[in-house]
Amino acid sequence: MTLPVMKIYKESFRGVRMNLLEWIRVAYAPLLIWAVGFAFMGFSMWSVGHPMELHHAVMGKMISPEKAGEDWFLVGFANFVYFIAYFVAVFSLYVNGFRYGVLHEGGKTWWNLHLNKRFVKMILYSFLIGILGGVYALLSAGIILLAEYLFASIAVNIVLGTLLALYGFYLMFRITLTFLLIAIDRSEPIRVSWRLLRGNVLRVVGLVLLIMLKILFITLVGLIALVLIGTLFSFLSPWLAGVTAILIYIFMMFIWFYAWAVNAQALSLVYRVFTEGEVSEA
Repeated sequence: MTLPVMKIYKESFRGVRMNLLEWIRVAYAPLLIWAVGFAFMGFSMWSVGHPMELHHAVMGKMISPEKAGEDWFLVGFANFVYFIAYFVAVFSLYVNGFRYGVLHEGGKTWWNLHLNKRFVKMILYSFLIGILGGVYALLSAGIILLAEYLFASIAVNIVLGTLLALYGFYLMFRITLTFLLIAIDRSEPIRVSWRLLRGNVLRVVGLVLLIMLKILFITLVGLIALVLIGTLFSFLSPWLAGVTAILIYIFMMFIWFYAWAVNAQALSLVYRVFTEGEVSEA
């Protein structure tokens, strides 16, 4: 079956726009857990005099013991609490988003949290995919080293490296539906994703690129508008310029949420095309 890429692309944005409140409900519990973990991290960093290190936590980096100094225990505990909250939130967003996109579950209630076998299975499969990816990277490196030994040609290495990288991306996109299948309790998710996406990998890549480009366009337009507003406000009052900075931060958080919802909706529609034969209207 051939994926109707443009129809899924349009319906993904339309589905999120038409059901925005339900998507917010779906994401509420995981994001609240994430926010509580971040707030605890923020309070801990503030109490030991490192409030500026919070941006490292947002980017997924831990604060080193050297920077923590005498407060290493509190900083370490804050890191531990935050990253537990972070991983619970991220995997719960996967489960919630896909179950809503495919099964329309969770859009009517504010507390949706699946800390059950789905959650554990998703973590285990994440490790499995990471291990398989590492094995592929080592095999690729070994093949390139062997080619270097046999041919001693930079051109051969570049061509071979490019082909191996492209095949790696192909493998990655071929199992794109793995986490969705786990979220809706399908058995053998890697094998099923591999079977469903046979002959449609390039279409899935195109769909992802279209969504990324539109999200990027929305982000650029929004940031330009907010920067212009902030510039005008700066002539009136420095306080108003500070308010604009807060608005930019809120806008970027919304863009992150919007991108998550649209991608979850898109992959859900991809799955429903294979199982129902058509793209469901929002």
